[in-house]
Amino acid sequence: MLEHLANTLAWALTPLHHGGGAWLLRAGMAAVFLYSAQDKLRHRQAALSEVREGGLPLPSAMLGGTILIQALGGLMLLSLSPAVVTLGALMLACFTMAATVLFHRFWLTRGEIRQHQLTAFLEHLVMVSGLLTLAAQQSGAC
Repeated sequence: MLEHLANTLAWALTPLHHGGGAWLLRAGMAAVFLYSAQDKLRHRQAALSEVREGGLPLPSAMLGGTILIQALGGLMLLSLSPAVVTLGALMLACFTMAATVLFHRFWLTRGEIRQHQLTAFLEHLVMVSGLLTLAAQQSGAC
């Protein structure tokens, strides 16, 4: 029964492996980072305040690096080259994990804020897992 269900699902997902299906999925992932980069550019002062609140050194440089990584990594996910996609996915996964640990420290909070931070932490962990899965698939590791 489970094997039949798995085979049916695999058949239903076949179009994603052909044509532009896989690229469209990567575009969805890229959109998150490209949107975030342009939003930080358009609302630079608010983004800078967020970096300062996080206690990071050299807030302007950190914000500039964040915008660069998000924009470049997002564009790399749109590449047709598996090596470029792999590199972009790995770069964004490392960046997202570091940002998650620095800015969603649920273990230091209590109550409703703790729940919000934990949820954000777990959502970012899903993004990191998806990016690492993409990198593994693009590199032929799985």
